[in-house]
Amino acid sequence: MPFRVAPVVLALLGACGSEDAESVTLPAPNDGALGPPITLTSDAFADGDDIPAMFTCDGEGVSPPLSWSNVPEGTESFALVVDDPDAPRKVWVHWVAWAIAGDERSLPAGVAPELDGFVQGRNDSGDNGWTGPCPPDDSDPHRYEFRLFAVEFVPDLPADTTRDELYRALDHRVLAIGELTGVY
Repeated sequence: MPFRVAPVVLALLGACGSEDAESVTLPAPNDGALGPPITLTSDAFADGDDIPAMFTCDGEGVSPPLSWSNVPEGTESFALVVDDPDAPRKVWVHWVAWAIAGDERSLPAGVAPELDGFVQGRNDSGDNGWTGPCPPDDSDPHRYEFRLFAVEFVPDLPADTTRDELYRALDHRVLAIGELTGVY
């Protein structure tokens, strides 16, 4: 019977993929407890509201403006990740960025992938920089979770770094997190 079970198990694993039931594990805080949350906002949409089409595949596909406050002391840099937890087969990564200066408090709309001053890693579209929301036409609206991490160092990672690789580099180095959710 083991011969019959193995193909069934392999077929199930293949149908699911290694990331289908993925639960995103955020990096651990530097001392076991996070400080007060960073306040992360956008002039383009409020937390829980619709992301305007200009920031999606139905518009210009540019990144939305972001700003933040309530930054903890000791912040050397920020890292930013945007995920779609409602994607059909896995949590889809739309933006990965790090080495944003610790004294920075905003990003403008339309950040270019090659912008100097910080690094933008590989998203799940295989590109560096922002890839706007683009859920399937027949799906319910998706949530897009923006997470800004205040970290105690400046990560030195290659530009092809993924979200999971960034999270491993940030593990036990995060001071606080800010979250903002948009819907599209």
